Amino acid sequence: GVSVLGARFNAPVEQFLRTDEARRLWAAADSAMARRDAPAATTPLRQLARIQPNVPAVYRRLAQALTLSGAPRAQVRDACLAVLRVNPADATALTALGGMALEEGKTAEAERLLRVAFELAPDDSLAREALARLEEQAGDTAASAAGESLLYRGRIEMARGNTAAGIALLKRAVA
Repeated sequence: GVSVLGARFNAPVEQFLRTDEARRLWAAADSAMARRDAPAATTPLRQLARIQPNVPAVYRRLAQALTLSGAPRAQVRDACLAVLRVNPADATALTALGGMALEEGKTAEAERLLRVAFELAPDDSLAREALARLEEQAGDTAASAAGESLLYRGRIEMARGNTAAGIALLKRAVA
């Protein structure tokens, strides 16, 4: 699955939700995500995206829910592209798309997207970790980059609820 969508997608958006219905849908999705029931979050998030199409955080959260529920990569990509239609300088969406390109072996596209994301948000750990994975895949791996990649993969497994796998990766990263 797409491995660059993290907790950062949980940005507060209540201030942008204009109607009671929008707030209700966000609360339903938020509740489902808190229960680690990402599939249940996708329906209210899709409904919310239809009634408030100009809130990037809604699409970010949808991308996260789709990722965690194992949805087809094309659906996750569409959610990330929707973020960029509203905010072309969204480093989170660029990082997610770069990570997908990297996983698909599209290294030139991955590098372009990840470098832009890193330029927009140089302190962003996800963009930095994805760039480390790109370098690792290209064979330019330093020990620190490999360690960052293991840390990153461990965090993703933990976020997906795969605690044992996540802990194993985290232990390898710090060994």
